[in-house]
Amino acid sequence: MPFRLLADENTSHRLVSACRRLVPGFPIVHIANWQDGMWLGLDDVALLTCCAEASLVLVAFDRSTLAWHAGQLLRAGQDLSRNGPQFGLRSPIAIADRLLAE
Repeated sequence: MPFRLLADENTSHRLVSACRRLVPGFPIVHIANWQDGMWLGLDDVALLTCCAEASLVLVAFDRSTLAWHAGQLLRAGQDLSRNGPQFGLRSPIAIADRLLAE
């Protein structure tokens, strides 16, 4: 299964490792390991846009800024999803359960 979840740079590498250890094939990758880390340091707007273009769900814990930026992008008419709603600030396990059920 290809990666569908991208853990942002503030998400622990240990969380990503634990998800993959607990559920073989868990579709998550840390941003530092995704495309040789070229997305590290992107601002929230650029990161959300790149995730939408790559059909990735961003796993992040900074709800105050990301939710605001996502709202701004949506109000500006930018589509943050390619295959249905992909943006959500939920538990990585809940997101993975939905993705694995597809």
